Amino acid sequence: MLLLGGLVAVALIAVVALIVATRPQSQAGSNLPAVVAAATPDPAIPLNGKTMGSPSAKVTVVEWGDYQ
Repeated sequence: MLLLGGLVAVALIAVVALIVATRPQSQAGSNLPAVVAAATPDPAIPLNGKTMGSPSAKVTVVEWGDYQ
């Protein structure tokens, strides 16, 4: 029982050490600008689901993103 208790204690200490080591650093002293929400699009621009703008426009822009 003593050996099992010791193993559990070591495992808990290891978990706490990993949590502390991988915790993000404080942003308190950084010079990053504040996050501001984007302006809403002009209501005169036609919207259709994921499509924005005139369907007969001469230029088509397709945007893809991967946040990994």
